[in-house]
Amino acid sequence: MSRAAVAVVVTALTFAARALAGWTRTAPPAEARFNGSGPGGFKLAGKTAAVDVKDDGKALTVVVALKDLSTGIALRDTHMRDKYLEVQKYPETTLSLPLAALTIPVDGKDGEGDVKGNVTLHGVTKEQAVHYKASCKAGVCDVTGTLPLDMHDYGIHVPAYLGITVKPLVNITVTFQAKRP
Repeated sequence: MSRAAVAVVVTALTFAARALAGWTRTAPPAEARFNGSGPGGFKLAGKTAAVDVKDDGKALTVVVALKDLSTGIALRDTHMRDKYLEVQKYPETTLSLPLAALTIPVDGKDGEGDVKGNVTLHGVTKEQAVHYKASCKAGVCDVTGTLPLDMHDYGIHVPAYLGITVKPLVNITVTFQAKRP
């Protein structure tokens, strides 16, 4: 093989390796939140900072560990994690979005869009519509994604305690920073 051919192959492999490296989450901030409601103006909110981002070259997957999900009330947290989400059996939830369907803004610009992805929660995978916003600067993007989620779709019993039943529809918001490949 000639030197020129070797140079072409090495250059191609270098670009391929960079492309496969994919998006990675930067240092904090990262957060996953849920907001629900019930009768009489009852509000339920929870959050965790245990958010990771993975890129396999075909999909961007957001992984949220559920064991540290907190509502700020210890008894409610125990019920949520042990009785409803069953985190010992299902320790994380994922949102997988096809990279080809995402519009990533150029540096210095903002962008947003709607995309369908797969949410896996409580051992069930369903396609969900997700709205996202991204703002990129110097190869780092601040990303926010939102989606409505119906607990019934994932086999999660609707939380009820002392006569207060949460509505099955909750809103999920995930924010993170990711670095371009």
